[in-house]
Amino acid sequence: MPAPPASPSMAGSPRDLSGPLLPGDYEEVDEQQLARSTPLERILFALAFLVPPVGLIGSIIAAVRSSSRRGWVIGLLKAGMAVGVVFCIVAAGCAYAGYNVLRQQQAHDRVAAASAGFCAAINKDPTLGRDDGGWPQPATSVPASLSAMQAFVDRWNALAKASPAGIRSKVATVAAAGSEVIKTVTAQRTVNDADNRSLVQSAVSSSGVRNWRSEYCG
Repeated sequence: MPAPPASPSMAGSPRDLSGPLLPGDYEEVDEQQLARSTPLERILFALAFLVPPVGLIGSIIAAVRSSSRRGWVIGLLKAGMAVGVVFCIVAAGCAYAGYNVLRQQQAHDRVAAASAGFCAAINKDPTLGRDDGGWPQPATSVPASLSAMQAFVDRWNALAKASPAGIRSKVATVAAAGSEVIKTVTAQRTVNDADNRSLVQSAVSSSGVRNWRSEYCG
């Protein structure tokens, strides 16, 4: 029997595409063309090296678009994301290291500024930088020797007052060592220069004055 005529309501209506597509319902896609990277994708790959955060974020967005457009993510974008992750980690590590170096330099500069008085005093009197701190040679008499020793103690007490907090107490130990020698000489009324000088040199060495001067006095 002849087919019934088409219903007027169906004439010119859009084709129902809910079912499987038939030959001719779609245009063939050139997979080789799709597999080729776009200029933007190549730029993003380069940015993964040059500006890692930008390259990484751009590659992720492009990967989402690639998956939607192609049905897969091309290798260049995968490589760009991997490179972006690695270089972001490296950049973060370098930034952290640089920040620590900056903080250390700033701390060093603050201590150097606080050491201005110390540096001025020790540069004015070079004997303070010697191994024995400028301990005097024995004089012709005990009273004269005691007077020279007291001058040594006074110089080191003045240096301690001009010193920053980080070394002030250690500088004071040198003056204290000189005071101990004065007490001994006063009691014994004799000068044992070898023992006295050894005691003072030990105090100067443990004070760290020479290292502090080298580090913060330029």
